[in-house]
Amino acid sequence: MASGRRARPARPARPAGLVRELDGRRVTGEPGLHLVLGEAVNGPGGYVGCNADAPADCLRGGFGVTAPFTLV
Repeated sequence: MASGRRARPARPARPAGLVRELDGRRVTGEPGLHLVLGEAVNGPGGYVGCNADAPADCLRGGFGVTAPFTLV
């Protein structure tokens, strides 16, 4: 990749129907929101992107969490 960034490895899908909890105390701006959303949905070190469109793609499934799930 020309940007010097490495692609994140694919993670296996998790079972559907789980409840995920987002700790809003750690959200201090947009980067923090992406961090805690990634961890809530995909576990420690989880990733949901770093722009406004990326979380929508990740929350639809395909990697990480499997729909349906509940985000609290």
